[in-house]
Amino acid sequence: MNSDYILKLALKFRNEHKADTIQLIAHNQDELMCFISNFPILIQSDFIIPISDNYDLTSYDIPGDILFEFKLTSKALDYCKNQNLM
Repeated sequence: MNSDYILKLALKFRNEHKADTIQLIAHNQDELMCFISNFPILIQSDFIIPISDNYDLTSYDIPGDILFEFKLTSKALDYCKNQNLM
């Protein structure tokens, strides 16, 4: 799992819910670790804008089903289109 995995999940949520604000839940430990390790990269790359601060990406003491709430930027959408992630 990598940042492309998160972007695919975000696009799926966006399309299914017709929403600009993406809400992702970590369903298992692997997804949670993927989110924790890749969210800082996506934020620094200007691919996502975090909305909620109900998670701490520096802590591994996170309960299951943590909600990650963010918006995709136009840069992220362009990247997804160029990488055929859409």
